[in-house]
Amino acid sequence: MPDAITGTVLIPEALNSNSNLVRLNTGVRYAFDNGLAVGPIASFLYRDTNSWDPTSLNFVPAKTRWSVGATGGYTVNTKLALNARVEHIWTHEDVHPDTPGFPGSGIPDMTGQSWMVSAGLTLALN
Repeated sequence: MPDAITGTVLIPEALNSNSNLVRLNTGVRYAFDNGLAVGPIASFLYRDTNSWDPTSLNFVPAKTRWSVGATGGYTVNTKLALNARVEHIWTHEDVHPDTPGFPGSGIPDMTGQSWMVSAGLTLALN
């Protein structure tokens, strides 16, 4: 039966293309009297199967991602605080399947390591 708004026919999904996703993040910060706060961080992400992302119209590959690192901050005064974060990341993604209608558009599995470094500041203007 056609949709009343668009006039198109909705086609049922041939199989369940959903996946299970687990994401764990942990960390602790140790604060000192001089305004310094530092601590370790770690995260883990696991997607068990390839799935379809309807918002981007792309397949999302099965993936495992680990990261470990550290975070820190320094409160200069009541209006200014500095912060930084560094992480080492290990990632493994399964094969990206072809996009429907575009044969050969898939990407082979991707495995690698990377670093993520960020720094910022918070400034209160009031």
